[in-house]
Amino acid sequence: MKFKVTKIATAVATGLGLSAMGMGAAHADRIMFPYVGGSATVATIVTVINQATAPGNVLHYQLFHKSGATADNNTAACNEDSVFRPTSRNDIVTFDLTGHFGGTNGVLFEPSPTTPNYGTQSFALLKPILAAATPQQARGWLMVDNQGVGATGPIVPGTLSGEAFLLDFVEGAAWGYVAYNPAPGATTYDFSDAVETQGEVLAGARRYTQAALVNGAVGHSPRVPIAIYPMVGGDLIQKLLVTPINHDVVNTTTGAILPAVSDRAGQFGQNATSLATSIGLSVLPVGSSLIAYNRDEQPIDGTAKANITCVGAVTVSGLFTALGASQLANGGWSAIRVTSPGPLANISGGVPVSRTLNTNEAVVMKLEYNLSGQFLDGTDFKGAYNNGYWMRRGHRESLTQPVVTGAIPFASDDVVSVVAMDPPQTYVVDPYTGDSVDLGPGFKAGTEIPISYFQQ
Repeated sequence: MKFKVTKIATAVATGLGLSAMGMGAAHADRIMFPYVGGSATVATIVTVINQATAPGNVLHYQLFHKSGATADNNTAACNEDSVFRPTSRNDIVTFDLTGHFGGTNGVLFEPSPTTPNYGTQSFALLKPILAAATPQQARGWLMVDNQGVGATGPIVPGTLSGEAFLLDFVEGAAWGYVAYNPAPGATTYDFSDAVETQGEVLAGARRYTQAALVNGAVGHSPRVPIAIYPMVGGDLIQKLLVTPINHDVVNTTTGAILPAVSDRAGQFGQNATSLATSIGLSVLPVGSSLIAYNRDEQPIDGTAKANITCVGAVTVSGLFTALGASQLANGGWSAIRVTSPGPLANISGGVPVSRTLNTNEAVVMKLEYNLSGQFLDGTDFKGAYNNGYWMRRGHRESLTQPVVTGAIPFASDDVVSVVAMDPPQTYVVDPYTGDSVDLGPGFKAGTEIPISYFQQ
């Protein structure tokens, strides 16, 4: 697709407006924009719709971000900036987070005068950050709630909603998504898999025996298959954009809940700057070192994993060695999986006492784009293209996965039974994902396969 800068510039100049109608309960709600970014040539356009009467008639915006050289450091912590901005019931505001468009304050499409009066208050939260950054780049995520200054109360979903798109206004390409509005949770800042509504979060188990937690249990999410396009030649880059999501952990031995913790004083849940997760590639049979198949169904071995703190991006090709990438010259497929980079619980006196900042949950988006005006096979392509996919698998899978009894989910001596299909085929149910896995004719129905077969 081809976007012209003049289109958005014209919209700004003519003052186009939108409106929203809906329920107006005066209760708190929150939404998350899991990935935002900016540079000298990239803007993030955000829209927030508020259908409630927010305390103080303000919305609370929190931006967690990395900038300059640190923006490329996947294991660096974020900085956090928090502001309150005017709102009113049934208000909609659209703004350029980077400040490239919308004048001094980044606000787009507003008539003059406007109610609420945004006045001199800037919504271009990334603008000063980019101005001070070398190189001029930033990435992060944005959280918005309508709980107001110092207000407390129940969280009712649906009173806040939003959209965002990232625009490369030089090459002329964009991609976007709808903000994540979870169901009511334990706190304002609960965005975990347990409160997702449309499979937004990839998640491992959250219920563990005490022995598993003491042994450093990490857990992992179900696998999500992805297509891999040619890595040799062509002009397509594939990236995984990863935002760790905080979550509670349950000690099933004692029934104790270890609440999600923050590295920020007085804060909790997602309101943290150093949440850490790990994104990797894995294909069946689990227990092997296979991470992908090429287009001739030939398996590829390797170790493909990257740790992410707060927010980060990793190229799919970067998860392979040079040798592995050469075997995917024409592409193939793999599956992504989220896991914790370390123990989920702090241990004292042989007992789990609190959560760590490690998490086995994350929002993952797959981005595909070109750079120099060529398509995959080298054909000239007039303009740039940019596709973004929100990777989803299951619904609240952290609650439905079996209790973890080992450092990796399930004990090594647990087994599952092989089931007969049309002879001589057999299959087994993956205890992590519920998927039926075709084993072929090499297994006898009734045979018991160790759980370790499904671990990696």
